[in-house]
Parts: sequence; C-alpha cells; structure tokens
Amino acid sequence: LFQRTGTYHAFAISGLHVSIITGLGVLTFRALRIPHLGWYQGMILFTWAYVALTGWQPSAIRAAIFWGVSIAALAMQRPYRGMNTLGLAAWIMLMLAPKDLFMPGFHLSFLVTAALLIWLPRWILSNSDQPSHLFHDKTPSAPVKGWLKKVGSWGLIYLSFQIAAGIGSTPLVMEFFHRISPASLLSNLIIFPCLCLLMASIISSLALAALSLPGVVWMNHTAWLTMKLLYNWCVWIDSFEWSDFEILSPGVGFLLVWYFWMFFGWSDGGWRWIQQHRWTH
Repeated sequence: LFQRTGTYHAFAISGLHVSIITGLGVLTFRALRIPHLGWYQGMILFTWAYVALTGWQPSAIRAAIFWGVSIAALAMQRPYRGMNTLGLAAWIMLMLAPKDLFMPGFHLSFLVTAALLIWLPRWILSNSDQPSHLFHDKTPSAPVKGWLKKVGSWGLIYLSFQIAAGIGSTPLVMEFFHRISPASLLSNLIIFPCLCLLMASIISSLALAALSLPGVVWMNHTAWLTMKLLYNWCVWIDSFEWSDFEILSPGVGFLLVWYFWMFFGWSDGGWRWIQQHRWTH
C-alpha cells in the first residue's frame, strides 16, 4: 500500500525523521528560551541519540552528519554550504561502510537531499545555502503582509519541497522498484504535517511518562489517531486507478541524463558553466 502510494519513506527510519526531530528540538529549545549555544549542543547530542536508538540507518546517519555540521557552523558563526556538507557526509559514510554505495537507500537518501539543496534555493530561498530561517527569527521568503499571504508563501515552499524531492527520487524508484506513482505528490501533501504531529506526540508521551499519566494517554491517543488518518488517506489515494503503475527499468542512460539535468541543467553553477562553455557565440 505505502509503496503504491509513494509514502513508504514516511514509515521507514530515514533522514526525514531526523530532520523532523531536529526541527521539533529547535522549536522546543526556543520556546524554553534556552541560550543558543546550549541548544546547539543539545540538538547535536539528541540527534545522534535518535540515530543510535534506531539502529544506525545510513539515511539517518547522513541526516545527523548534515545537521550536526550545519548546527556546529551556526554555533561557531561560520559560513557553510549545503552541498559541501552533504559531500562530507557521503565521504564519512563510505569510509565507514563502503558497501553502502551499492544500496538503493544510500542513493535515494543523498540524491533526494541534493535535489532539495539544488532546487529549493533557486525556487524559494534566494540561493541561500544556510537555513537561517530555521534557527533564527527569519522567514525564507520576503516579508509579506497578512496571514493569507504568509500561508500562501509557506504553502508554496511546502509544494516546492515535494516537487524537488520527487525530482531526486523518481528515477531511482523507477529503476529499483519498477513502478511510478503519479499520486505520490497528492498522497504526500498531508504526510509531512501528520508525521510531525505523530513524532511530536510520541516524544511528548515519553517526556510525560514520569510527570502526568493523563498526558501520556492523550499523547498516545493523538499518535493513534494520526496513524489512522495516514492509513485511511493512503487507502483512499490507492483506490484511484491512476495512482500507481508498474513499469520496466528505464536504464542507466535515462538515469545519467536525468541526474545530469538535475545537477547542471537548472542549478546556478551548471547554468553558469553552460554559459561559459558555449559551443557557439
């Protein structure tokens, strides 16, 4: 069901979960008015604790390294670039476990993240590699007036996030799993907010275990209702005949052309390279 609707990633230990954990931690520390240096250190330890508890999955390790380096750079007030950080994560993981290079999860994790780093800055974040809006009181778009415009702005960011993730993952899903899910964009619209609510409920339940039994019960019920909503949503999406198709492998040539386009076709660096190396003037 979840493979057919393109939502399998939401139920597997992945970098998405680590990113959600990091975001929830940032919001919590800011709400408690903990000094930045304190929660920088706390977030790095908390992220790696989650990775250890979930069995050191490659995608989770990649996300932990990425966020760890990013948070450390912010703590030391040093500039950094997302693609360099992603390359560092890949180098460390391949040094520790070279066989991961041949795992589909490794390719999916890094290529989806690369697509987000390449396409989102161009579409939304004004070519800024540093996600300062997550850690400081800034928004990724220009200041707007009115809550409707703000909702529309964040809605555009969310939709762009989904499209960029699809650009990075679709060819590999076609190659490794021989299927394509046109409904995945629709099915994933509520997956991320529901997954945030689900993980927040679970973490809150654990945090309240020694303080409030009624609070634990409420959080557990919230988590159960969220899972029920996710399941019913996927069942509804799967009921459409056009939601999923089985296909033949597109081949290595298709993958090379697609990812060359992804990295160089519309990215700033690739566009400048094309302009500087024109065959004709």
